Formats: sequence, C-alpha cells, structure tokens
Amino acid sequence: MVLKLEETQQQLTDEELNEFSQLVGNKIPDDFINFYRQFNGGTFIQVDSKMSNYVDDKFLINFFSIKYGLTIENIYAQFRRDFPQLQDMLPFASDLNLNCYLLSLRPQDNGCIYYWSVVERELTLQFESFNCFILFLDELLQSLDKKYKKNRQLDILIWSWVIVSIALYIYF
Repeated sequence: MVLKLEETQQQLTDEELNEFSQLVGNKIPDDFINFYRQFNGGTFIQVDSKMSNYVDDKFLINFFSIKYGLTIENIYAQFRRDFPQLQDMLPFASDLNLNCYLLSLRPQDNGCIYYWSVVERELTLQFESFNCFILFLDELLQSLDKKYKKNRQLDILIWSWVIVSIALYIYF
C-alpha cells in the first residue's frame, strides 16, 4: 500500500478500538478497524500543490481520528443531531469542501462507503467496502505519482531544449 498519512493522532490501543466499536454497536467492519489501527486520522502526505492539479477535490481527504483531536465520536454525535436521516452512518473523513465520507452501519449495506454532499444534502454510494475505498485511493495516488513524474520529465525535456536553443543562438 502506497497510501501514507501525515498529521495522524496518537496510535490507538486495542482497548480504545474495542471501546469505539462498542460505542457504535459493534457494527464496524474489520478493514476499517485495521486501517485505524495503523492510522488514527490524518491527511495525505503525497498530494502536494503540483499534484493536486490532477485530482478532484473530492479525493483530497482528511481522515478524522477515533480518539484525540477532532474525533469521529464528536462528529458522529453532531451528525445524528443535525441530519436525522444519517442515524446509521458514521462520518470518518471529509474532502476540501467539508463533504463527508460515511461508513454505513445499517444491516442491509454494513461497511459500504457513502459520500455526503453538505450543499446538496445528497447521499451517494461510492464503494462496496472500506477496503475498496482504500484500494481506490491507493491506486489514485499511484497514478497521480506516475502522471506527475511523466509531466515533470516533459518539463525537464522542454527546458533542456530551450536552454540548448538559447546557447546555440548565442554561440552562432
């Protein structure tokens, strides 16, 4: 997995993960718990300002932490108050526009990932599982890295040609 996060919070213990799971009725899939065992929230480390030109803001994601800092628990409580229709949806990340990614806790689609547009107040199914979501982000970062490197090589080639052309012009 290429996916790396920065600005993560303190690593969680198994006890803290179990407490969190119990808080939401033990409905959290293992792939979600395993991810949070490694990363307790955070933001992408690879997407810098140059690479962000190649990706939709929807995928520049900030993961909320389970414990410490701005927590999923607090955001979940606020969501339950402000959006009654999202009672069984656990917000775990947001994009640059503060739209949220939600983990379904409902029996019929437990573990599915939805995208909640704050402006449109619209819920859209994005991925069949948290693992599919992470694999997608991982592949996205790999393709961005390749595209960025390819464009960087092209920039170097163009600048080399410009410098050589200027040198030849001055020399002759």
